[in-house]
Amino acid sequence: MTSAIGHALEAATTDTEDPQYYRRGLPVVSFRFSDEFQQEYPWVKQEWMQTLLRIKQWIVPNYALPPDAEKIEILRVVVRENVSVELIHKLIEDIVEATQSLMKKGSEAMLLATVSEKPEEEKPGPQRKDSLSVIPQVVYSKPC
Repeated sequence: MTSAIGHALEAATTDTEDPQYYRRGLPVVSFRFSDEFQQEYPWVKQEWMQTLLRIKQWIVPNYALPPDAEKIEILRVVVRENVSVELIHKLIEDIVEATQSLMKKGSEAMLLATVSEKPEEEKPGPQRKDSLSVIPQVVYSKPC
């Protein structure tokens, strides 16, 4: 995560008026829990991050990737051109705080994150069959 933070801070502090620093592309940053983190804290669901960040007024949706990679989930942040360095710092602080609170089993943050969860059979979206069970897939975006 450190290199991603460095890139985000560098981008936020770069002179945006200088054409040599312009990079055409979508203003989107995506990230996910590392495999090591998921192994060390298997009870933590990445999708809980979107709930905890929403409580702090951030909209950071958690998405499953397309078929053939649907077991991988990412969190996505859309960054506006006029975002301030202070706002980037606040988002990073809130992400770290939410992650650290989820690392503690039975924490208040974990309870808050799970309150909004619906039982598996009530979740909307298309169904796909696994060898063990039927798992609903919720997709919040439209294909390009």
